[in-house]
Amino acid sequence: MHEHARMPHIIDTTEKITENIPVSIKGGGILRTEPRILIVSASIGTGHNQAAAAIGQELRSQRPRAQIDIIDFLQYGSYYRGSLLRETYLKMLHLFPEVFDFLFRWTAGKGQQVKSLFAYSSKNRITELRRQFKPHILVCTHPFPCAAACCLKGQGALDLPVAAVVTDFGVHPFWIYQEVDAYFVAHDDLRPQLVDRGIHAGRVRACGIPIGKQYSAKVTRAEGVIKEEPVILIMGGGLGLGPLDRVLLHLEAFPHPLRVLVVTAGNRKLLPKLREMAGKSRHKISIFGFTEKIDQLMGAADLLITKAGGLTAGEALAKGLPMLLIPVIPGHEAENARFLVQQGAAVQVRDVAEITRCLKYLLVEQPGVLDGMRTAAAALAKPDAARDIAAHIVEMAGRANVKRALTGRRKG
Repeated sequence: MHEHARMPHIIDTTEKITENIPVSIKGGGILRTEPRILIVSASIGTGHNQAAAAIGQELRSQRPRAQIDIIDFLQYGSYYRGSLLRETYLKMLHLFPEVFDFLFRWTAGKGQQVKSLFAYSSKNRITELRRQFKPHILVCTHPFPCAAACCLKGQGALDLPVAAVVTDFGVHPFWIYQEVDAYFVAHDDLRPQLVDRGIHAGRVRACGIPIGKQYSAKVTRAEGVIKEEPVILIMGGGLGLGPLDRVLLHLEAFPHPLRVLVVTAGNRKLLPKLREMAGKSRHKISIFGFTEKIDQLMGAADLLITKAGGLTAGEALAKGLPMLLIPVIPGHEAENARFLVQQGAAVQVRDVAEITRCLKYLLVEQPGVLDGMRTAAAALAKPDAARDIAAHIVEMAGRANVKRALTGRRKG
């Protein structure tokens, strides 16, 4: 599944794979149950949920008898509160992006007070989740549940290992807690961001951003995509954000024929307008809404025009696909863009009006630059991130299971 495809029906549901068989001690040995793993995400955007789904898929592959539960933190318990937070986030991005940018930077500097307030107000959800699912380990793909869990651990009210899966190419202070037992980050360059704030280097593993298995598969060309001219893929994340219509408009000024693939994902309102523009264009344009074929579209493309979402970037890197980054969501996406440009896998424009000039440079004047970007993207790729993270999580859950069994035996 993909950040831009329809979400699978695992969020807000419980998938019981085994019964809760208690740990038993016989003859001095420890008979361990299959691990019970709880993954908690938050549906602010779609990337965090997609990361959770990718890890869950790998866990079920590695331990098919295990109990794997995936929960949306914002939709568990008080639906109204979670819905309000999500809608506020989206409205702020659309209407007041500069306010979001200010809050992102302000919380990075004054993070402790804000973190403590949110964690304290949300900790009851984690308590209820533990009571319901009885996990051996808690895995967080969003900082909100991570904050609440670490608040409880700090108070001695939660005795579980907590793993934090950071889904961007930067680590905001909202992620950083001494109570986290393991951090999984996108790249080795992120390690100092945690170590400099007091996190032991041994707790940080640079496995990459977890993405679906299909992105590690051999490239297969999407049906109907015949590469007679440069293929440009345009995406706006799982919510279809960004000025996709303006991007198409400025592509009309590019003097050579293009094959253009546009994915609107969750932005259904934009579909009719884009289809009308496609019918009048001098280029060959195909418009997609929700689609399961993002990996194939990426495999067919020469260049991806997109905002700098962490999951989208991780998928593009896995396909060795260079990126042209359009104006981004302030905060975490600005950090993603900075990292990708510095690493040579992307170029960035400050305004979509610059796209035509940039395409001329990459496709006509200096195609060798695009080749270099493709090489840089492939060097950054971590297509097996979900598999590697899942293996570490299983190991952590096993250790926690043994520790609980030994503790129970000593008490007995």
